[in-house]
Amino acid sequence: MKTSFVLTCALILAAAAGAGAHAPGEHAPGGPAEEAREYLLQRQPERAAALLQYALGHFPLGVELNLLYLDVLREEGLELLATGAYEERIDELGAEPILLYGAGRLAEEASAALGYYRRALDLQDDFAPAYVGLAEVYLHLGDMEAARVYAERALAADASYWRAYGLRGEIKLIRGEPEEALADFASALADDPYAPWVYAARAAAYMALGRAAEARDGYRRALAWSDDRGEYFLGLGRAQEELGEKAAARLAYEAAYERAYGNLRVGAEARKAAGRLAFEAGDFVAAAEYLGWAVAFMPDDAEVHAYLGGLYAHVGKRAEAAAEFKRAAELEPENVEYERLYNLALASIGEFKNAKEAAKEVVKLLMAGRREEALTELELGLEQYPLDTRLNLLYVDIVEEDGLTDEAREVYEGKLKRWGEEPIILVALGRLTAGTDLEEAESKYNRALEVGGPFAAAYVGLAEVGLRRGRAGHPEAEKYAKLSLATDGGYTRPYRIRGSICIFNDSLEDAVSNFKLALEGEPYDPVARGLLAQTYADLGNREAAVEEYRKAIYYNGSNYAYHWGLAGVLRYLRRYEEARQAYENAALYVKDDKLKARALDEAADLAIEEGNYSEAARYLAEAVKFSPRDRSLRLSLGRALAQQGKYDEAITELEDVLDRDPDDGYGWYELGLALEGKGDLVRAESALANAVRLLPDNTELRYPRAQAERKLAEVREALAEPEEEKAEE
Repeated sequence: MKTSFVLTCALILAAAAGAGAHAPGEHAPGGPAEEAREYLLQRQPERAAALLQYALGHFPLGVELNLLYLDVLREEGLELLATGAYEERIDELGAEPILLYGAGRLAEEASAALGYYRRALDLQDDFAPAYVGLAEVYLHLGDMEAARVYAERALAADASYWRAYGLRGEIKLIRGEPEEALADFASALADDPYAPWVYAARAAAYMALGRAAEARDGYRRALAWSDDRGEYFLGLGRAQEELGEKAAARLAYEAAYERAYGNLRVGAEARKAAGRLAFEAGDFVAAAEYLGWAVAFMPDDAEVHAYLGGLYAHVGKRAEAAAEFKRAAELEPENVEYERLYNLALASIGEFKNAKEAAKEVVKLLMAGRREEALTELELGLEQYPLDTRLNLLYVDIVEEDGLTDEAREVYEGKLKRWGEEPIILVALGRLTAGTDLEEAESKYNRALEVGGPFAAAYVGLAEVGLRRGRAGHPEAEKYAKLSLATDGGYTRPYRIRGSICIFNDSLEDAVSNFKLALEGEPYDPVARGLLAQTYADLGNREAAVEEYRKAIYYNGSNYAYHWGLAGVLRYLRRYEEARQAYENAALYVKDDKLKARALDEAADLAIEEGNYSEAARYLAEAVKFSPRDRSLRLSLGRALAQQGKYDEAITELEDVLDRDPDDGYGWYELGLALEGKGDLVRAESALANAVRLLPDNTELRYPRAQAERKLAEVREALAEPEEEKAEE
């Protein structure tokens, strides 16, 4: 457990009191760096950090003292101790390279860190730590080539710099060169520095080479320096498991989870590994706990689903076991074992007495919101009753709504070859083709009617074709909806089509009535729920709209449109926190990157309306990842950072926008505001002058030229103030 912030502050004061009036030199024998190393070896990192912080009060520009201090903060998760410290030292002592490096190491955003490191190199172009800082940022961003180049530049600046060797070794390891990485790690560790991350990286290289015993010893060496890092325990557990030390490995995995401290990847990997060992040891209760936690944060991990399938099979939940094995097989289709387990699970479930019973089980699961299990039951039922109308329509409803039409179309084309032109197979193919080829879908529905005579599902298909053709197709849609109801009055899908036509005709009350009739027969239909919610919102009945959107999400939470619709209604109701969560959910489920960015931008707008600029910046930073060329997002991010007082980060972001487009008047305006906020009035004047030159003179725009002119005048007036007046103020 980490020492509390209050206790850490007390330790700083104690270290200061203990040091008395004498403070040994930075590099003197027995000096603060050496004493700090002793504290670290005794696993007292807070005392080490306190001592180093005190020493930096006497030697604020000591390079090695600063580097060791920053290493301790990062390894031990004590960055809170230094919040804003380096910015304050820069204000007090000037922009020295080591201080800029420290500000970069502690920066929250990559763009801000890059800005600090580059400023350090502008002052001293052979400052190796800044090159290492740049390499670390680019490694984090996934730009391996840039990371390698800057690591090489660090070594060119200082051929003995151990951190550069360690980082270059880490890059080689990631690139699949463990043997070459070991040589760099050996150079980095030659003098046994405080470098737990290098020991851990070397251990990972040993694991990659199959040298598990050396890997285990390497992770133990890393933990001797820093025993509060979940990833080191995770690596240790893997090495011990490889060596057959499974009891010790499970303890290491548990320690990794306890020390993950918000690192969800490490926590989930540790839970997965502990669950696997518990399962193999027959401890199914513990395995269920571990794996249940892991799958929540690793939904696309085939192994987790396979072990969960084994657990369900063990306790007799055969349908659930089949669903998990199926998911594992989908995630790793090349793994024939998962497919075999899935088939065994299906065979173990047993046969339905009849198709009606099968459909009843499916509907029960849909009503309970257990959509994946319903799909598994449908597949089982269709193996027994491949031509049953109800089962096929339920199956197509699910795969169409979940975006699985391509795979399902292949299945039905195979059925067409096997069973011939059966009406239900033709209708299913029509449904699965309509999104890409409306004419082909129409021909399939007509062929179904030619082969089998009046068929409600075929009429519904033709009605949907008419609906997709817009107003010109509405009479046709209405005609076929009536024919469907006349053929089978119990099939309520036509009412959904009629409701959609009513929306086009602005007959919203009639639309509500039709959607309700559709839901009487299919209460689990998320599409009808979503349309009803939209109609309620248009009528101004927003509480009812919220309720229907939530029901649609209950029946199919993976459709981003329902989350987005819900967010819009909640926004109107000024329930901003709920609306932001809904936009986040929409971004999670939508596949298009531009739409992800747009949803996050909407959430940011709400955060700004609440005055929560830190949340707005978080959303916008995520949005930029999905749409990095969107200047509007980048400008909004710069504005949100400036609103928090993070002027350096805002300036870096806005300057990057202007590097891409120097004629962006809005960019110059935002940059001018950020520079003014920072107090850099000279540069602010220049930026605002550019804004005035480039902004259009349009009063309908958010930032018309006149506004930039007013702001420029204010800055020039502030610059013109006599120095004595400024002093009096």
